[in-house]
Amino acid sequence: MPEITREQARDIAINCIEAEPGNGLKVNKVLAWNEITFAKPSIYYHKPFDVEKCWIVYLDDPETDLTLKSSAIMIISQDFGEIFYYGTANDEE
Repeated sequence: MPEITREQARDIAINCIEAEPGNGLKVNKVLAWNEITFAKPSIYYHKPFDVEKCWIVYLDDPETDLTLKSSAIMIISQDFGEIFYYGTANDEE
């Protein structure tokens, strides 16, 4: 069972994006890896982590709502709440 709940991961993400005023990002959904039923993120990250023990937080950007582009995501550890990744999901289809 995760130490960090889905709601806590949402709060961590909100606090992170609010620390960058003016970016306009909003949390859309928070999913576990096995709950993603569409293109999964393909990220390049130097520090190894188990993505199956993370929350994947999808972010909405109202500035590019109708633009075809990669999703903005945040990957948060379910064990400690550490943000492992914050950026593009490279999931364009």
